[in-house]
Amino acid sequence: LDRYLIRETLTPFLLALGMFTFLLAVNPMLHEAQRFLAKGVDLQTVGYMLVLLLPQALGVTLPMALMAGVLMALGRLSADRESVALLACGVSPARLLRPVVMLATVVGLADLYVMTSLVPDWNQKFREEQYRLLEKMGESEIKAGIFYEGFPGKVLFVREILPDGSWGGVLLAETGERGLPSVTLAR
Repeated sequence: LDRYLIRETLTPFLLALGMFTFLLAVNPMLHEAQRFLAKGVDLQTVGYMLVLLLPQALGVTLPMALMAGVLMALGRLSADRESVALLACGVSPARLLRPVVMLATVVGLADLYVMTSLVPDWNQKFREEQYRLLEKMGESEIKAGIFYEGFPGKVLFVREILPDGSWGGVLLAETGERGLPSVTLAR
């Protein structure tokens, strides 16, 4: 009975998980992919960056998919009158819910792991990769005598690029959230 109820719940759960995750993740993924591809980032790196965004959607869609799977499975059991037949055979309603509670515990623990471990770790990896790309692209895009606005919330001006590759006469203006611009100058 436990295997039957879990099997009946698992198929709609996995379908709902795939659908909900796709619906929740597609908009941010397309936005980020468009942003990276416009800057000339290769497809393999863009794919890696998009995979790093998946745990954010999974943290929300795991409970939603479980609810959809349980409702569909128990609804089908009720529509086919299997629940009435099981109750008539002496199976208690608490016994029918035992596999659902076991599945909910497993999904709850998986969601706890996603929210407490995967989301922060993969968000950090996303930021590190994003800053690595900004740094790599910034080195090739920064020209002497031209204001560079490629870094979020910052404007960079380099007066000259020295023969050893270092910069001379650097001005960094930060347009922070506080509304007070901050300017840093360096030789």
